[in-house]
Amino acid sequence: MINVIETGLETSIQDWPGRVGFYNKGFPPSGPLDSWSFRLANILVGNEEGFAALECQFMGPTLKFEQDLVIAITGADMQAKINGQACPLWESFTVYAGQSIEMSYAISGARSYIAFCGGIAAEPTLGSRSTFAAAGVGGACVQRRTHGCKCHSRAPLASPLPCRCEEIRFHPGRCIPQ
Repeated sequence: MINVIETGLETSIQDWPGRVGFYNKGFPPSGPLDSWSFRLANILVGNEEGFAALECQFMGPTLKFEQDLVIAITGADMQAKINGQACPLWESFTVYAGQSIEMSYAISGARSYIAFCGGIAAEPTLGSRSTFAAAGVGGACVQRRTHGCKCHSRAPLASPLPCRCEEIRFHPGRCIPQ
């Protein structure tokens, strides 16, 4: 489980390719704006490229981890730090239980993506977990800037590589260790 301490300017849950084909029902296409960075973040943690992850715009969130989890941050450089120490971009690494990630404002780019090994457990609406704020679907807790909400990670059922997120059981995938 991941506790959202601060949501950042606009942090939302997205998946790829997002929600498509529902314009006639009032739902414009949803999903990550920078699909390349989004998909790469998922691949770096061993997920399928479309798994749900966080999209952070201009200023990132502060997240506290309740379990060890392999993550990757791609896209804009929002000066991510783990307990005050700079953390890597564009590679997978482990965040341990009790640690926090703080992201600040973007110093390059506009959108950053945080993928978690196994993805994010969010209920799909019209075939997607992507947030569409105007309709109140997808990532409701994060989109409403609710401090103290929790994102539930989805962990792999089987992992060909050693991983620190075996305790959570939801979605198949694999983890890439640090």
